[in-house]
Amino acid sequence: MLHVQPKVRLLWATTEINKQIQKMRKAVKGLTKDEILRHLYASFSITMDRRTAYDVLRIIPTATAESLRYVQLKGTLHQECEFIEPENFTEEQWKLWYMTSQVSTDHYGALLASGVPVETASLVLPNSLKTDLIVTGNMQEWCEWLQIEALSRVAPQILAALKQRAPKLFGDMELGKGGLK
Repeated sequence: MLHVQPKVRLLWATTEINKQIQKMRKAVKGLTKDEILRHLYASFSITMDRRTAYDVLRIIPTATAESLRYVQLKGTLHQECEFIEPENFTEEQWKLWYMTSQVSTDHYGALLASGVPVETASLVLPNSLKTDLIVTGNMQEWCEWLQIEALSRVAPQILAALKQRAPKLFGDMELGKGGLK
C-alpha cells in the first residue's frame, strides 16, 4: 500500500483581483461581497481521497477527475494502490481500515483477472483511494465548499492559496468546526 498525502496546487486565478473588484464596483454601485465572488474564478489541482472528491464535484461542477470507470489502477494488488490514509484513527480502527482496503483492492485485481471490465471491477474499491482532480470554480463556490468541508485535509491549503491571491476577500476568513468563519 502506498500512502499519499493530500495536496493542493493553485493552477490559475482571476488576474489582478483587486483591480477587478474596483472595476466591478465602479460598473455597478452597491455590489455585495457575494455578488463579486461570483465573477472571480480559481482553478486547483487537488490530490485527495475519493469521498472528498465527490463532495467537491457536488458543489463545484466544473471539474475533471481521474476516472476509475475507464482507467485501470496502476496496480491491481493492494501494495501497488495509492491511498490517502484516514486521520484520527485509533490503532484498532486503522487495522480495520487497512484490512478492508486490502481485501477490496485484492478483489478488484481478481475481478479484472477473471475478465470483469474495469468500470465494473472498480465498484469494489474503497473511498480512501487517491484521486486527482482539476477543479475550476467561482470564489462563491469555493467559499460554499470550504463551509461544508472545513475539516477536510485540503481545505486549509485551498483557503491559504485564496488568501494569498485575494487577501481583501479572504484575509479575515478562518476554518473551524462550524465551517468557514
